[in-house]
Amino acid sequence: MALLGGCARKPKPSAPCVPTCADPTSCLDSCGGKTCACAGGEVCDDHFACVPCSAGSCRFAATACLDECGNADLSCTKSCADPDHCVDDCGVSDSDACAGVECDPDQPGGCRDTCGRYAANCCCVPTTCVTVSACRDDCGNFDPSACRGQMCGVSCLDTCGEPDASCWAVCSDPVDCKDDCGNVNTVACGGQICDPKQPGRDSCGLPDDGC
Repeated sequence: MALLGGCARKPKPSAPCVPTCADPTSCLDSCGGKTCACAGGEVCDDHFACVPCSAGSCRFAATACLDECGNADLSCTKSCADPDHCVDDCGVSDSDACAGVECDPDQPGGCRDTCGRYAANCCCVPTTCVTVSACRDDCGNFDPSACRGQMCGVSCLDTCGEPDASCWAVCSDPVDCKDDCGNVNTVACGGQICDPKQPGRDSCGLPDDGC
């Protein structure tokens, strides 16, 4: 005789963890996240402990161009903002943050980056762009010369961070029918508002029965 099996019940999903900050000496919350703010004059160290900040030190600085204590300090860079010109996110030229980031396009395989420094990764001679989304050539290097203009990244920039007016995202000025890259753009702005001087047409000059 066959046995009747009971219906298997799925376990109830566990309730989401709600972080709390009970320990004033730590920046770790009760869920294991680094969300707890340290007291004024303190920073979160490598071990997630709140320790006194050190003026002029960038080690635990949370924001680019500010030291641990929140003072302006251009040496506290976080990234290379303009590798084409070897300029970091604090506006400093010839920055260590840009060393080796991009190879000199005028010296392919010449072992020099755009800062004019020796870079071992730049000794490879690139032939093509192989990863457009990351702007990388077949040497594995960041390479706008090979990849620029092939894919859009954030608004008005391609995936290499180069200006590209075709990479619009939204209509930012419906009155003048312009997108966020400054282009006259009937696709982005068409039909948004009517042209008060042209009955039956929108601000882009397109026919619109609602106008």
